Amino acid sequence: MFFNSKKNLVFLAIAVVQCMFAQTELEVILDGTSQRFSTEISAKNHLDSLVELGFYALKIDSIQTEKSNTKWFAHKGKSYKKLTVSLDSLSQIVLSQKSIETHDIDSILQSIHHYYLEKGFPFNKVVFGRTSNQFSIRTALGKSTFVQKIIVESDSKITKQFTKDLEREFVGKSIHPQALQSISQYTKPYRFLTETRKPQVLFTQDSTMLYVYVKKKKSSYVDGIVGFASDKEGDLKLSGNVQLQLQNVFGAFEKIGLQWNSSVDKAQDLHIAVETPYFITNRLGSSFDVTIFRQDSTFAVFTFKNTLYYKLKYNHKLGLNGFLQSSNYLSESESGKDFSKNGLGIFYEKYEPLSTLFAGNEYYFSLQLHSITQKISGEKSLSQYQISSTVEKTFTLHSFHYLQLKAQYYNLLSESYTQNELQRIGGVYSLRGFNEQSIYTNQYLLSSVEYKFMPSDYFYANAFVDYAHTQNSVNQLNQNLIGAGIGIGFLSKFGFFTLQYALGKFPNSSFDFGQSKIHIGIKAVF
Repeated sequence: MFFNSKKNLVFLAIAVVQCMFAQTELEVILDGTSQRFSTEISAKNHLDSLVELGFYALKIDSIQTEKSNTKWFAHKGKSYKKLTVSLDSLSQIVLSQKSIETHDIDSILQSIHHYYLEKGFPFNKVVFGRTSNQFSIRTALGKSTFVQKIIVESDSKITKQFTKDLEREFVGKSIHPQALQSISQYTKPYRFLTETRKPQVLFTQDSTMLYVYVKKKKSSYVDGIVGFASDKEGDLKLSGNVQLQLQNVFGAFEKIGLQWNSSVDKAQDLHIAVETPYFITNRLGSSFDVTIFRQDSTFAVFTFKNTLYYKLKYNHKLGLNGFLQSSNYLSESESGKDFSKNGLGIFYEKYEPLSTLFAGNEYYFSLQLHSITQKISGEKSLSQYQISSTVEKTFTLHSFHYLQLKAQYYNLLSESYTQNELQRIGGVYSLRGFNEQSIYTNQYLLSSVEYKFMPSDYFYANAFVDYAHTQNSVNQLNQNLIGAGIGIGFLSKFGFFTLQYALGKFPNSSFDFGQSKIHIGIKAVF
C-alpha cells in the first residue's frame, strides 16, 4: 500500500529479485534510522503498518546493494490523521462524491473494487496515488465478464436438463466470489448430487465459461419400521411400515416411491408415487400418486392424483392437480356410504434441505386447495372444498443441536360427511404415541416440537412433543391429543438403526405407560 508511484514499484521488484537469488541481509533506513529484516516480506509489512498509522506519503527513495547487504532508503513524510482524496469519475459513481475525507484508505479501495466486481468487472484495478501534495484514487475497469456458457463435469450420467436449469439461472450474470458460492448453494436441494470441487471459471478471448463439478451420491433408500402397541382390546400387537424410495436411478432426476403400512387396528394401505421433474420442458414437472387403503373388512378407499407443476426453481414449485377417489363399504355401516369423488386444485411448495439425509429440512412450506364434487348413489352431488398445509423449520441452536418445529393443517369443508372419507392421522409419521392411522378427522391442526442432538451424520438422540386438535363431525367428537417421547438413531452395519418410544394422552386421561408405543427401524441408503 505504501507504493505511491511506478518508481516505488520498480524499486520493490528489484529488491525482491535480489533477495530471492542471493543470501542478502535487508536493511531499511527510514529517515536516517536503520532497522534490519530477515526477509523482504517482513520489511514490507513494517512499512505497510506505518501507512496504516497515517503515513500515506511514505515512499522508497532508492535501493543499494553491496555484496550480501541490501539497503532500502525510505522517507515517511507527513502523518495524516485524516486524508482528503480526490476521486475519478468511476470512483465517484460508487461513493457519490468528488472527493472524500477518510482515515481508512483500505476500506475505500475495497468498497470500490467489490462494487465493480459484482457489476461484472473482475479485473478492475483501484489505485491510490499521490501527485505533488494531492492524493487521488483512480479506477480502471478492465474487461467485463459475464457467464456465457455452463459446462457440467461429472463421472456419472446427468440429465441435460440440469445444465439448462443452471443456464437459466446464471447465464448473463456477472462473475464474482459470491456468484460462485451461490452456484454451490443452488445444487444443494438436489439430494442425489454432490459437488466434487468448487465451480471454476475459464476466461478465453471470446467467451467466459463456468464449469460445475458434480457426481451422483447415494440417496435412494429402503426404510423398514416395526411397531409394538396395544389394540382396542388391550392386546399387544405388531404394526409394520416399509418404504422404498428410488432417486435418480435412471439419471433423469426422477423419484419413485412405494410405501406399505399395516396398523394394529387391522388397517392397511399401499402408496405408490412417481415424479419426473422434467416433463416436456425443463420448466415443467409432473407426478402421480396412487393410494389404496383398507380398514379390516369394513371399507376400502382408492385415490389417484396427478400433478403438473411449474418449477420456479428445483425446490420451488407451483402447479395444478386433479384427483379421483372412490370408496366401497364391504359391510353394512350406519356412519359410512359408498361414494366417488373428483376434484381439481392448486398447490405450492418450497423447501430447503439440510446437508445430512437424516436431519430433515432447513425449512418446508406447502399449500394445497381443492374443489371437489362428491357423488353418492341415490343422492344429489355434493360440493366440497379441501385445504391442507404444512410448515416446517429447523433451527441450529449450536453445533450439533437442532430444534425442529412443524405444523400441519387439514380441513374438509362439506355439508355432510361419511366415516370412510375422513382423513386418518396417528403413528410414527404424524401423531406419535398413538396407533397408526387410528384417529379419523375431517379437520385437524397438528404441531410438533422436536429437539435433536446430532454430533455427526451417524448418530442422533431426540426428544419430542406432538399436539393435535381434531374434529370428527360424523361422531361429533372434538379432541385435544398429546404425544411425547424420546429416541435414538445410529449407523450400524445393516443400515441406520432407529428406536423410538412414545406415549399418547387422550382428553380427560393421563399418560398410560401400558399404552406405550415402541418403533424399531432400519434405513439402508444405496
